[in-house]
Amino acid sequence: MPAPRGGLAPGAQRCARLRLPGLAAWAGALAAAAPALASAATPFARGLGCVAEQRLECGCALRVEGSACSASPTVHRPALFVALGAGAPLVLQRDGREVVLPPHARNPPLPDAGLPWPNVQHFGGEGLRVRIEFNAAPNTCPKPATETCEYVEVRATVTVVEPGRAPVRLRGRGTCGC
Repeated sequence: MPAPRGGLAPGAQRCARLRLPGLAAWAGALAAAAPALASAATPFARGLGCVAEQRLECGCALRVEGSACSASPTVHRPALFVALGAGAPLVLQRDGREVVLPPHARNPPLPDAGLPWPNVQHFGGEGLRVRIEFNAAPNTCPKPATETCEYVEVRATVTVVEPGRAPVRLRGRGTCGC
């Protein structure tokens, strides 16, 4: 999911007028909560690799701080991916194998600029439960006019629960869209 490179993309003025409900309040809450998040260098984060390129399509793609995937400055693939559409699973690479976790039946639609924030998604299976709280990032702007759809930049808090272990909270950022 390419993002505009350098400078302002066509339509950026339109972005300045985009108002997301409570964005300033959420930004303040995120800043206050940041010290409480667990270190991104947890064993779970270090075991996350990049989602296979053929899995990527329209959806939400997140890079997770401290993951093996985010450690590479030349790799621009996500560690977590959810395709757009009802019932789409969470896809991740963990310890060298692909893990596909089905969504919770009552997940709301994935985030877009018109939905209220935050947007919380739940996934579970294979001994894992994952909760992703999406929040709008500051640069929620349209793609260049030559492209046919828009995306939303997001920040996320990812909580992973495994049986017999303390929950792990990670930070991520990425985009939702095409």
